[in-house]
Amino acid sequence: MSRSVRARVAALVTLCAVLAALIALLLVPGSRAAGQQGHEFSRSLIIGRIGFHRGRLRHVRLVRIVDAGKLPPATIGPPKHVEPEETRPKTGPPRTTGVIALAVRRGHRGAPEAKASSVLQVSAAGLTDAGSIPPDTQLAVSPKFVVEFVNTAAEVLDHAGTVLQTYDLGSLFSGVAGQGTDPKIVYDSASGMFFAAYIGNFTQNFDGPSEIDLAVTNDPTGNWAIYDVQDKSILQDQPKLGVSSNKLTIAWNDNGNSGPEEYVVIQKAGIVAQNGSVPATFFGPDSTRLNVVPADQLSPSPTAFAGYHNYNSSNVGVLSFTGVPGVSTTGFTESDVTIAQTSAPPAAVQPPSGGSASPTIDTGDDRLESAVWLQGDLWTAGNDVCRFKTDKTSRACLRVINILTTKKTLARDVDITMVGGDVMYPAVMLDAHKDF
Repeated sequence: MSRSVRARVAALVTLCAVLAALIALLLVPGSRAAGQQGHEFSRSLIIGRIGFHRGRLRHVRLVRIVDAGKLPPATIGPPKHVEPEETRPKTGPPRTTGVIALAVRRGHRGAPEAKASSVLQVSAAGLTDAGSIPPDTQLAVSPKFVVEFVNTAAEVLDHAGTVLQTYDLGSLFSGVAGQGTDPKIVYDSASGMFFAAYIGNFTQNFDGPSEIDLAVTNDPTGNWAIYDVQDKSILQDQPKLGVSSNKLTIAWNDNGNSGPEEYVVIQKAGIVAQNGSVPATFFGPDSTRLNVVPADQLSPSPTAFAGYHNYNSSNVGVLSFTGVPGVSTTGFTESDVTIAQTSAPPAAVQPPSGGSASPTIDTGDDRLESAVWLQGDLWTAGNDVCRFKTDKTSRACLRVINILTTKKTLARDVDITMVGGDVMYPAVMLDAHKDF
């Protein structure tokens, strides 16, 4: 072997050794590279931005069929728990460009499409807060039912506003009244099913153990099928739920809402059929992505989408999940889209009461809160800080982002504010015309 060839071989071996060391460093559990915004997590996994990421194939198990008509009624009363502070968000300078102010019009009757003939004008009382502060409020509507979840309570109404049933969610998901929290519920028109996620087997001590549960029904006053997704000795917090053509996606935060993150893709057909064991692909724990939010998908697509946005960053990551667990290889790719930088909003001010100042409202941080997808348009939203040109101070605002998933490009990135007031915790939805 010539001297030049030996030199090239040595250089190649050295380069391979350096690359191997870098890869090993990135994959070391609990390494500083695994930290997110100053947090470091043990046993967490770095899942890179580039390439196709395969998960671990497992199964979720059907654990019980529950007749909602036989459950105890929802417990309504003063809140029993106050959730501890889990993050200490930092509020930076407000966004001052790309800000839209809400216009409050007295006596406004709505857009021409919102006519009385097409909008059922019914007002019905919702559930009173029960369980923890702040309450976790959820709503899903089918052609027949309106279903509201608040903490551990469920209420089912018809479209006339008549209450058909109330029941305890702890009894539904885990068989123990008053147990659990953080419900999510989605109605899927393609299957005609309600899907719900919940933290079950959870005793309000905010450090575990806990289980992530999934429930499915076509009649929320009748039988629900309950699946055990994952049990752990830690708090698996704030589950998020998305439904697509052939997949259900659930994401949650380990150790409270700071993470690391875990997410699972479940075969939808098996859940709809209420099979005893359903294939599912698990990802994480992942310390590089904060609060992954699966999209509620309103039109057919073989791809399930989710989005995330790390604290005080100027990127939104779009995760595209392909494959069907138990049928084909399931994994995801990521596309990052640049947006204007966000920051945690200030506390929201309330009007004074009885001549005294009212307490402010905790507005959380600038992670994404909600996502919806329709025919190539992904809309997502979270909290932000902004100031409109005619306002005198910074406000809690709604950051609204529209991404075209076919082109992986940004279509809209705006803040919505109310001059003289605060808005927070957005939930997004689209109608059949793609109106936001």
